[in-house]
Amino acid sequence: MESATYKVVPHKGGWGVGHQGRVAGPFASKAAFEAALGPAMNAITEGHEVVLTVPGSAGDQSTLGTRER
Repeated sequence: MESATYKVVPHKGGWGVGHQGRVAGPFASKAAFEAALGPAMNAITEGHEVVLTVPGSAGDQSTLGTRER
């Protein structure tokens, strides 16, 4: 079974979705997570194992929250 991996990562002052060596975005806050869900669900439908990684909070920041500038 093939595996499809999606990672939510910091990208250009916001968040991006990494997949197959490319990063889509930037997205504001949880929009990056939502942008990863569609392709991940399609991969599941196609029979792939899916790994979706989302960063945890750093204590004083909310996970996928907006960043203060």
